[in-house]
Amino acid sequence: MSKTDRSSAGTADGLLSSGGLRAAASRASSEIILIVTVLLWSGSYTASRYAVTNGFEPLAFSSVRFVIGSAVFVAVVLWREGSLRIAPRHLPLLVPAALIGIVGNQVAFTYSVSLADAAVVALIFGTLPIFASVLTWLLGWHDLSTRHWIATGVSFAGVALVALGVSGRLAADLGGVLLALVASATFAGFSVFVGRLMQHYSVYRVTAVVVLAGTIPLVLVASPQIATMGWGELDALAWTAFAYIVCMFISTTYLWFIAIDRVGAPHATLWANLQPFIGAV
Repeated sequence: MSKTDRSSAGTADGLLSSGGLRAAASRASSEIILIVTVLLWSGSYTASRYAVTNGFEPLAFSSVRFVIGSAVFVAVVLWREGSLRIAPRHLPLLVPAALIGIVGNQVAFTYSVSLADAAVVALIFGTLPIFASVLTWLLGWHDLSTRHWIATGVSFAGVALVALGVSGRLAADLGGVLLALVASATFAGFSVFVGRLMQHYSVYRVTAVVVLAGTIPLVLVASPQIATMGWGELDALAWTAFAYIVCMFISTTYLWFIAIDRVGAPHATLWANLQPFIGAV
């Protein structure tokens, strides 16, 4: 090999090595983002249950935090990008993400934590990776490997073992369990559809548009509870739980969307199986 050839090969190897390092660093940072997101989410079960069993009406609790969150998201994207525009051809992705992933999910989730222990709902959310994997497979959007399905099965088996181990010390009625399953399934659908939208738009724009589109019908559904709830009768801890949920919602929505954009919904939702353990604790 000539000196020129050796130099070219060395340069190519260096670029490949540099690219590999960047890819590895990006993947590692994505996993860290997912861990932080799951840790913050895990506290939401307890905070939400306390709030909705100590003065907050379920839909009023959910809709007001979405109003605050959507205002923040819209302000950020208008500051960064100056537009919220989504092309009409992407409405088939936006509409189900907003209606199923926000309206349907919030109705199911807030009532599930009012009817079942927070730990029960957290354990049932162990089904999230299964719903996400099945949906992406049915839509043909991801070619999932055998290893992924095995990992999904193993992680869910771990959740099932924990559920069996604590079943005698947790309380839930059938309605709470079914609503928790609906909440898990709808959040999986939400993750899959926003992941598809982020192939065309930034994380910030997708976050703002989807949350705003879901907040409007959610507020309409919740308006009777918002109007009749005794806001002045809430205690300090209920307001603290609400404040935690609002801050958690704003931060984890961005983090979750970034993670989905980088690694895809099927992989990201596998991390959700940490929630049952941390949430139960």
